[in-house]
Amino acid sequence: MWRTVQCALGVAFAVSVATSALAESPPSAVSADAARPSREPLPSLARVVDMARDRAPEVVVGRADVEVARSSFAGARLAPFTNPSFGLLFDRGTQKATKDVTISGSLVVPVEVAGQRATRIAEVEALVDWQVAGLESSKASAAAEATRAYGAVVVAAERARTFQALVAVARNEAEVYQARLASGDATEQDTTLARVELAKNSVILAESRADLTRALFDLERVVGVRFSVVPEGQAEPPLPRLASQKPVSSTPLVRASEKEAEYHARAKDRQSREAFAPLELIFTAGRGDLGEARFGGGVGWSFPIARRNQGEQARSDAARIRANVEKDARARFIATSLDGVVAERSEVRSALSELTEQAVPAARAAVDAAVETQRAGKGELLRVLTARRDLATIELRRLELLAREWTLVSDAVALTGELP
Repeated sequence: MWRTVQCALGVAFAVSVATSALAESPPSAVSADAARPSREPLPSLARVVDMARDRAPEVVVGRADVEVARSSFAGARLAPFTNPSFGLLFDRGTQKATKDVTISGSLVVPVEVAGQRATRIAEVEALVDWQVAGLESSKASAAAEATRAYGAVVVAAERARTFQALVAVARNEAEVYQARLASGDATEQDTTLARVELAKNSVILAESRADLTRALFDLERVVGVRFSVVPEGQAEPPLPRLASQKPVSSTPLVRASEKEAEYHARAKDRQSREAFAPLELIFTAGRGDLGEARFGGGVGWSFPIARRNQGEQARSDAARIRANVEKDARARFIATSLDGVVAERSEVRSALSELTEQAVPAARAAVDAAVETQRAGKGELLRVLTARRDLATIELRRLELLAREWTLVSDAVALTGELP
């Protein structure tokens, strides 16, 4: 049992001293070991979000999809004259019924007279609007991913700095106990416990740096730039202003479904118009049996009675209904999710406020009281170490709450497309 108490004392002492040493650690002390050299230091969150909205892979692909949709204008804006056809006919009667060979040529020029060109242009315009809305949705997703990765980076860097300070204190403590052991002022057990404490904190520091490295690479995947120098003081997420966000009907996900429904409606209009075949202008010219020139003309028309693109129109109509259902479902989902994010973040902020205003001052006062009592010879060292351990635990708990708040912020960005 005494060994267990000593272990607890050693851990608590190292954690408590490291907490007080955090302010003295240099801002970029962890970053040099946490990742490979970067092109630039970590900028502000707004700058990172702007980079993600421009460089993220899904944004680049979405921008290309918009250009593909715009290329459809090349065909939609063509003149209403379709490809003409030409036919040449030779005939001659048998049994000397005709004197010579009759030659007749016909030129058929189809002309769209039912407004097909206008509906094609309207359909392509709706397609472009749909792809643009999808691009905005991709930008919102990229901004949310960048926000999440940014929060993971700054919180992981802060956690790494905390454990780096712990390792520094544990190393100094192990050296002190080693020197005291050499002079006969400490036991072998105390020296061993100090080395164990150093090893444990070193492992935790390595894990923290691994988390930071992963977070940095996640951020690089979104913005295309590798960062490593993470300044202090960026762990706090933006202030909660979710109540002032844009209406749910204006969010990127809802707009994308709305534009999809409009596209399918325009597609149905185009298919309905194309059920009327183009009017065929027919021009004929040739040579008669007696060698005389012959000229003529006429029109041709296909009546849309049996085939009127019923299948295509039915699919477009069903797709439009599905898009509207998806729009309504997304609107309800976003509204409910935003309410949940606001409520949860309020609770997290309340917990952070309690930690900052109540728990941390109380823990520091407990450390001061325990130290003064121990120096006066009226208290035990165990109480001092326990108080310092509680203070360090509260500081680490604060980082966990900050990481949770960053997750909530990224959720809000994904839903609304904007930073709160």
